Amino acid sequence: MSVENDVRVYLAAQLTDEPTIKLQGLPPSPDDAIAVIGSGGPPPVLASGPTVVMRMVTFQILVRGAKDEDEALETLMQSVHTELQALGTVTMNGTVYDKVNAMSEPFPLPVDRNERPQWACNYEAWA
Repeated sequence: MSVENDVRVYLAAQLTDEPTIKLQGLPPSPDDAIAVIGSGGPPPVLASGPTVVMRMVTFQILVRGAKDEDEALETLMQSVHTELQALGTVTMNGTVYDKVNAMSEPFPLPVDRNERPQWACNYEAWA
């Protein structure tokens, strides 16, 4: 199970005319990009013995836009957030998640070294 790839596939299907979605970081170009970055999570819930009953994983969505496109980038981040903020049972890329929740509201980050705006938000997914 790769929550990062599952979320990438899910978002690509939900968002139309949006930037390419990458895994684990943003490439130097293009300016407009979305990244799904795995950030761990607590140990899995085990039944008696080594059987995993439930696993919670965390991930971050990072979006970047062109220089001086702050408002458009904030709108894109809100669109992504709307898709992920409070999902019930959902199948993403063949994996069933019992729930996906936002762990925060989207927040702006400092501009990158090319003065491009960035936004991020953190999520948890239970499978």
